Amino acid sequence: TTKIKLVPALEEGCILLRIDKFAFSQMALGYLMKGFTRTFAAFHNFYKWPEEGYYRSACWGYATVAESAHPQVSVGTRLFGIVPPAK
Repeated sequence: TTKIKLVPALEEGCILLRIDKFAFSQMALGYLMKGFTRTFAAFHNFYKWPEEGYYRSACWGYATVAESAHPQVSVGTRLFGIVPPAK
């Protein structure tokens, strides 16, 4: 399911990323299959979900800076790291 939300204006020092590609690792899939546990929440609660009882697992992926309000990060910069599974 895809949900579209408007992005608020960026605060000073923040950036907005467009997720280009992501992949679930074996460990992340194992946690997702196991379900939400206290240990899982403590380690994998990188990306909050606005509704109670839901969560987004972290994934390894590539992103591009779509907007920047940070003086040292330019729009178009490509990044690799832990990202939410999102568009």
